[in-house]
Order: sequence, then C-alpha cells, then structure tokens
Amino acid sequence: MQAMAGMYDHLDQHEILVDLQADCGGLVLFYSLASVGARRVCTDYAIGSYCPDDFGMTAYDIFTAGCSLRTGASGRTLLAYVPESLREIALTEPIPETAGPGALNNDDLLATLDGIRVRGYAVGRQECLPGWDSVAAPALWGDTALGVVLLLKPLSDIPNDITDYIDQVLGAAHLISLAATQGGRNPQLVA
Repeated sequence: MQAMAGMYDHLDQHEILVDLQADCGGLVLFYSLASVGARRVCTDYAIGSYCPDDFGMTAYDIFTAGCSLRTGASGRTLLAYVPESLREIALTEPIPETAGPGALNNDDLLATLDGIRVRGYAVGRQECLPGWDSVAAPALWGDTALGVVLLLKPLSDIPNDITDYIDQVLGAAHLISLAATQGGRNPQLVA
C-alpha cells in the first residue's frame, strides 16, 4: 500500500472512472488483485445514479462471480498479468454458479490471455452475469497491472459495434497508468 500512496497526485483515478461512466453509462469498476489468493476486489467504482438492484444484481452475484479471476473480462485481464502460480490457482477453481452462459472453460480462457496482452483489452460476453457484456483494460505500472478498468453494461444498452467503448475504456486505463508514472515511482525498484 505504501508503494501506491501518492500515485494519483496529478490525475484522480475516481474522476477518471466517473468521466467514463458519464460518457458510456452502465457500471464502471476498478478491480485490483486481492492480497490473498487468486481473487480480485473492486477498489473503486462509478455507477452514476444506478443501484446494483436496478440491474438484477445481488450481493451474492458481486461476491462470487465478481471476485473470481475465472470469469469476466476483468478477471481474464488480471489473469493475463499475474504470475503463473496465481493463474494455476485460479484455473483449479470451478466457474461460479452465478456466472453467465459466456463463462469460458480453462482451455478457451487460456487461449485469450496472449491476445489480451497484445491488444490491451478484453471483451466479455455474458461471462460474469447473464445479460451483461463488458470491456476491460489494464492500468499498467511498467509491466505490472495495478488493476483493471471495467465497463459493464446490460445487453439491451450495448450496440453491435463496441469500438467506441473499447477506445474509452483503453483511454481511462491509460490515464490511470499515466497517473502511476507521474507518481515518479519505478515498479522495478518497489517489486
């Protein structure tokens, strides 16, 4: 935590997420790797005037499919950047019962990880929750993912061409990455 303190002096991560949510709608979440196990945790969010109940989400949905690295664009994006030992732990876990019909089996999931690192983003088609699609991009500090910016929207609100959403999520992740760089910390020195 001390290594991350003061990283956002020049750019405000929360405001970046609020701006993304205002531009795209839906839910915007920032997931970080949890301190224990192969899990993710939501460390910041912007949901506008929405409440998770408005979208049919329950606390159980959020804390099962939402924390697993096995499901969703944000989980797969973090998996693309974690050490092999954490990846192996995540792959031994079952797909959460609350996951959507788009949740990937291990072989298909592993096949996406190199592409995520090359493209810089992942698209999730009903992976975490039925009826919801997502776009995720990592906020990087050198080669290390600080976390993942996630845009999550109901299918009824997503157009066929999501290029604009991809560009906006990539832009937000880039700004958060830039904030880390402006913090003047060298990830190789802290690691």
